[in-house]
Amino acid sequence: MRKLLTLLTALLGMALSVLPSHAAVSQWAPAGGESDVQKEYSYQRMWWTDTSGFGGSGTYEHETIVYNAGFANPANGGYWSSNLPRAYKDTQFADTTENFTVGSAAASSIATYVWYYTYYDLQPQSSSVPTSSVRINAQRGHRWPSWCYSTWCVWADESYGLVVFTAPAGLSWVRR
Repeated sequence: MRKLLTLLTALLGMALSVLPSHAAVSQWAPAGGESDVQKEYSYQRMWWTDTSGFGGSGTYEHETIVYNAGFANPANGGYWSSNLPRAYKDTQFADTTENFTVGSAAASSIATYVWYYTYYDLQPQSSSVPTSSVRINAQRGHRWPSWCYSTWCVWADESYGLVVFTAPAGLSWVRR
């Protein structure tokens, strides 16, 4: 029992040692972008002026949160794409809202003044739900363990709301 407790204490110490410190939003959230959310897709473009808030195991997720499940769901087959470094489609495990998220498992490789995009195929739901409130979030996180690049190894540290609007719509935005 004592060995198990020692092992768990050591593992907890390692996990806590890789937790990033708080970074100013301007050091990790996109400076601007464009959002287009329709019943058939979510297309996001974004660019950064500063990425110094991402550490070596830093991650970034660009979340499209749709607040009315009757508006759209992930499409069968789940097509998505992105030019973010080491891009991945986030899992919806334990999410309480429709959250269509694509992230970067290597956020420290995001370059400044470069346009990045995420695309997520959606499937229209009820015709009686023509619109939905949508929130675009930026989320900074980290990988643990640091050698793992799977969506299951990404842990959120902080989120920042970039823009809220009613879909279907397309618009440009700048971080506040």
